[in-house]
Amino acid sequence: MTEQRGWTDLHRTLGVEILDYLRERHPEGVRRTELEKRFHRSEATVRRTLDWLRDDQDAPIEYDAALQGWRLTDPSFSLPLLSPQDEDLAALAIAAASVAAVADEETARRLERLVEQLDDRMRSHGRQPQAGDPEGIVATVTTATRFDRALVLKLLSGCRRKVLRIQYESPWREDGPKTYEIEPWQVRLHDGMLYLRAYSRNADAPRNFRVVNIRSAVVLDGVAPRAPRPARAVWGDEDPAYGLDHDRPDTARIRVRGPMARWLADVRMHPGQTDTWIEPGVLLERTVPYRSCREFARRLLFLGDALVHVEPPALAEAIRAHGRALAAVPSGGSDDGGAGGPGEGAP
Repeated sequence: MTEQRGWTDLHRTLGVEILDYLRERHPEGVRRTELEKRFHRSEATVRRTLDWLRDDQDAPIEYDAALQGWRLTDPSFSLPLLSPQDEDLAALAIAAASVAAVADEETARRLERLVEQLDDRMRSHGRQPQAGDPEGIVATVTTATRFDRALVLKLLSGCRRKVLRIQYESPWREDGPKTYEIEPWQVRLHDGMLYLRAYSRNADAPRNFRVVNIRSAVVLDGVAPRAPRPARAVWGDEDPAYGLDHDRPDTARIRVRGPMARWLADVRMHPGQTDTWIEPGVLLERTVPYRSCREFARRLLFLGDALVHVEPPALAEAIRAHGRALAAVPSGGSDDGGAGGPGEGAP
């Protein structure tokens, strides 16, 4: 065990030095004998360290027979925990700011400490960091739900091929929590809210669960999962980034006028959208696919009277229905107790 630990420490120290040197010598590469001489190590030690970099750290290092040496094919590759670069610090700072907008304070503090530790490691190696200050970037979201760190950690552990029993209370039903046995696949942060994609043993099919509605979760030890996690398209055939709901999918053609049109021109609703200026700077026509008619109709409400044309008819009617419902909201102190929302979303 002591010998193995010694080899690991050597690989880490020598591996960082070799990686930095290969980065300096990109793209020409370095001959095998040059590595041995530069670091005063035997051929066997250099080779074992290179194998550790490639096999254990997935470093993009290739052997060039003509050169009789090694080449780093991607100079941006680094070992953030061992030899952080400015890009690593910046990436973690952005991640910390993004997560802090939706997570709890403890999670945010842990990420900030990681940034500080990488910053300290760079300084200990004699490099003055140019990026990565955790206070240099902040993030906000307009909506976010409660974040139960212990529950999220349990769900993430379930993604390692475990079976969980959960108590789930849907906001669209009034019959109380229901019990599901699930096999978690992936947690997704979508529009400031966490969702879980899992195989439901009750339904014998994949389902989406809104994490904030999971009241409790218990790992069923000794219970083997039934369904393999999909290698691709975990959330289905369509990208869920543009809607988790599924209702009469189609392609919209909308026209927007005035300042709102100029504002909308820089907003991406979907990677497949196309824009045409009917009147330059005045009237914008956008063609955009959508996954859910009712969800996309709600997204278009904010355009107000700048929205002057909508197709297909089903989408136009969904927008009008929302508008009629809003127009019927009583003013003053009247309160009818509140109406329930549509029965959509996760089970």
